[in-house]
Amino acid sequence: MRLFAGMLAVFMALGANWTCAQPAPSDSTLPPLIKGMSPPPGITAPFREPGAWSVPYPPLARRQNEQGMATVLFTVQEDGTVGDAFVEKSSGYTDLDDAAIASVKMWRFKPALKDDKPIAVRMETNMAFRLSDPDEMTDNVPHVDINMTDADYPREAIAAREEGEVRIATVILGDGRLIAAHIIKSSGSRFLDQASYDIALKRLHFIPASLDGKSFSTYTILVFHWHLPTTNEPIVKH
Repeated sequence: MRLFAGMLAVFMALGANWTCAQPAPSDSTLPPLIKGMSPPPGITAPFREPGAWSVPYPPLARRQNEQGMATVLFTVQEDGTVGDAFVEKSSGYTDLDDAAIASVKMWRFKPALKDDKPIAVRMETNMAFRLSDPDEMTDNVPHVDINMTDADYPREAIAAREEGEVRIATVILGDGRLIAAHIIKSSGSRFLDQASYDIALKRLHFIPASLDGKSFSTYTILVFHWHLPTTNEPIVKH
């Protein structure tokens, strides 16, 4: 396993969590809500810092001609990171809703102020997914290479003598949880693709990226390499 850009470490272990879009909780103790450009009296609205990544259009959603707009309600915490995020109004498609939340989770803000002190506030945003939008390039995104062992190989792929590479785009939150995973490059084998996806969700534990002692969310591509031992039998390459 090789780490790129020094941003993320990955260890094979049980216990990774999968988080999907969920409805917002109802709680009178929640931080104040800022709608549009009008914060409550005495509060200076947070300012979103430029340069934040957005999650690329989910490949499966694009292939299935899914598009729509998701309204996300989220909390900007005192340190400018995004805390809880929930879909307030669905795009109509779960994978687009999950991508919207994953994008918002990577945003950074100059926090809201009250009496010149940072405070947490809630905000909402509309995330539009249009099929006419170009695919985002991933060349500059950190990659993690994962070389799979014989023990990981699906029996069906061994029987078919299949090998290849699977690329999975993920968002790793500041607490190490994986919030989104999409296959952006198939190996050509459904068995290797499924095995890679299952391993990413169930067996990988992530140490999040950090800067100046603070953890933050990252968009990272996991590259699974599947190579069978050299034999005299022909191997199907994809």
